[in-house]
Amino acid sequence: MNDKDVAFSEGLEPIPAPACRAGHAMLDALVCFDATVSAEENSRAFALVIAHLDIPDSAGERVDVTDAIGVSVLLQSRLVAAVAELRGSDLSDIVRDLRTSLNLWGGPELHY
Repeated sequence: MNDKDVAFSEGLEPIPAPACRAGHAMLDALVCFDATVSAEENSRAFALVIAHLDIPDSAGERVDVTDAIGVSVLLQSRLVAAVAELRGSDLSDIVRDLRTSLNLWGGPELHY
């Protein structure tokens, strides 16, 4: 962990265990995605990564949508801040680029 990670974390409350599980699953899914293989192969890998999220943890807690979205925002915020710094741009530039990609992937009927 570097100084920027510490600064980003200051003032944040610890996230619940299910949100942490969801965050690790998102990072695992990111690592296992391979643009050189078929969509079917990527779907199988993704299914394996997220399968354990349906299983309650040792405290009986399950990951719900608020856990997944909340930790997703934290991870994306940290990543976008790092990309913006590397590019010498700001958050709005990175988000605009991401929206452009999302619109491209989603088709014209799904543009935001």
